Amino acid sequence: MRPRGSGGYGGRGAVGLVGLLVGTVGASFEPLLLGPEAAGLDGAVTARATGPDALAWNPAGLARGRGVNIATACTDHYGLAGFGTARLAATRRWGVHALGCSASASRFGDLFREQIFSLGWGMNLVERELGGHLSVGGGLHWLQLDAPSYGKSGDPSYQGGAGGWTADLGIQVAPLPMFSVGVVARHLRRPRLSLLADQNAVEATESDWRLGFAYRWGAEINISVDLALAGEPGTVVGLELTPHDSIDLRAGAGRNRITMGLGIGSEPWEVGVAVVGHRELGLSWSLGLDWKCRP
Repeated sequence: MRPRGSGGYGGRGAVGLVGLLVGTVGASFEPLLLGPEAAGLDGAVTARATGPDALAWNPAGLARGRGVNIATACTDHYGLAGFGTARLAATRRWGVHALGCSASASRFGDLFREQIFSLGWGMNLVERELGGHLSVGGGLHWLQLDAPSYGKSGDPSYQGGAGGWTADLGIQVAPLPMFSVGVVARHLRRPRLSLLADQNAVEATESDWRLGFAYRWGAEINISVDLALAGEPGTVVGLELTPHDSIDLRAGAGRNRITMGLGIGSEPWEVGVAVVGHRELGLSWSLGLDWKCRP
């Protein structure tokens, strides 16, 4: 990862790599930033995300949580020293309304750092006693980027970091208790950021429209499919098996990689782990703890 002809990450030799990271962070690291459940399904959760995962994948799912939900997760990126993410999120539901907030901090050595702060709101417009619902929601995210290597190199054009906000809108519909559909428009506003005064600003996120489906057979099998309608095109499939009330086995496939996950626990606690395989960069893993309190 050391730039050729450079004494480290600092200096102009890192401009291209920092620009690449700034421009692709939303697509490249997304499943690893958001907890082991979504990571284990490779992000195929548009129609089924609830609680803290909904803050990032579909804010309509915030209203599908129960009471108070607190989740924390840490991620190791590609097995590289100094490449990792920590995240803390909390959601609270009152009646048909729900609010959520989260904060995450990512570090990619001294080359690049990212902080994301999120706020979300969800509401159940329709909720049936026997199952089925119609939920809507929205989210705001503040993205802060900086590159410590530039500061260490003494580059006079380094501006000390850059920040911008983006927004999401989503809907989840369950016409039947075992079947749900989700649509989300993520990153409706794409902030353009520049870390150097003489460098052209690049878009820090990509707009992402997704259509998702989820279907559950009994209590043991849940399959979900996400179709990317804009942004990075493609299809992602997730499968969750529940052989026991306290065990969830997860797998996902799409975007030239395979993910696997495991959840262990019973309410109110669950511990989850996920592993993501990358074609060229090896394995990444995510470990998280989820606490759910009934209303």
